[in-house]
Amino acid sequence: MDGNIGVLVEVNCETDFVSKNEVFRDFVKNIAMQIAATSPVCISKMSYHRDIGAGLPLEQVFIKDSSLTIKVYLDSIIAKTGENIVIRRFFQI
Repeated sequence: MDGNIGVLVEVNCETDFVSKNEVFRDFVKNIAMQIAATSPVCISKMSYHRDIGAGLPLEQVFIKDSSLTIKVYLDSIIAKTGENIVIRRFFQI
């Protein structure tokens, strides 16, 4: 491997208005960086994607702000956007 990492993450929201919002887009980018940095254990060569609940613990410390967990960060984005947001699945190569 050449040291490059790729992450594909599916994050669902309720409307296209929120999906185009910069707050939401930054959140998705940060979650992808979290996955790249922590290499969640649910990713295997046998599977292309897994449900996030099995792989990225919501209690995990957020890499960009150690005072937050992923759950607290997710809840803050839900509060800012006013919509339910779900980190559905991911794939890391």
